[in-house]
Amino acid sequence: MAIERPALKDDSPAPATRGAARTSRERLGLGLVALAVLWQGTGTAVVGQAVPQDLATFATFVAFLVVALASVAALLVVRRRSVGAGRLRPRARWRDVVVANAFTAAAFGAFYVAVTLVPPTAASVLEVGTAPIVVALVAAAAVRRPAGRGYPGIVLAVCAGIAWISISAQVGQTPGETVLGIALCVVAGGGVAGVLVTSHRFARQGFTALELAASRFHLAWVVSGFLAIPALAGGVTLDRLGPTALIATTCIALPILPLQAGIMLCKPLDAALVLAVLPAVVLGAESVLGGGLDPLLGGAMAVLVGVCVAGALRRR
Repeated sequence: MAIERPALKDDSPAPATRGAARTSRERLGLGLVALAVLWQGTGTAVVGQAVPQDLATFATFVAFLVVALASVAALLVVRRRSVGAGRLRPRARWRDVVVANAFTAAAFGAFYVAVTLVPPTAASVLEVGTAPIVVALVAAAAVRRPAGRGYPGIVLAVCAGIAWISISAQVGQTPGETVLGIALCVVAGGGVAGVLVTSHRFARQGFTALELAASRFHLAWVVSGFLAIPALAGGVTLDRLGPTALIATTCIALPILPLQAGIMLCKPLDAALVLAVLPAVVLGAESVLGGGLDPLLGGAMAVLVGVCVAGALRRR
């Protein structure tokens, strides 16, 4: 006589519950990215107004050094408190860490060089306009199907128009410098796309935002620190370095924390569309700080915001 075994109880969450939790997590991620965009956009305008041009690389160096050291210190505290909990954490491969550092350095290093060759508004829109289309191409290659243009293509087209308006009003730059600046903006946009994609992959492997932040910013501060040596060697006084370091910490370093947490919770393309609003925030903050607002440029930025918001909502 066969013995019937009692059915094992399945305590795993139902598919609907898992889907709702995933949606809630993605919404939280988008909210954090939006917060970072508002904070970083306003901070960028403050940096442009208050940081001397010769100390721009020093400000970048301070910002990423602060983020790197703070993340490492926080991670050590968390790991010390979790000793004995019995939870095994995933281990990142050195190749993946180096790639994440390279993308981060490209996203910020190429951008800050580009803003010395083309107007900051043009540099920012070209950077964030390139990112969504690159993310869409990467996603299409992953599933081996053609990439639909859709909203990423529209965002890129609008950003190209805004860049043309901004660059056409620039004087004093040679065509070669302008072309080089545009190329660096595209490189920076590819770096942003790489930051978004690698962050999403690290999150799927079980890494936390703090673990990734503790390892991904080191090449950025090393490169920017090397670039800052000529300015520091020129005899800069502490009364100039102190305020610059404070502004770099509050306006560049701190917004990175919600950004890093947010992009690990939501999909890369959604995050890229929200990040594409950043130039509009910068332009609005600059106009509030007294820089004035070109009506044509303001209207084009309004179109960019509308396209990005519509794209993000369409993908919900």
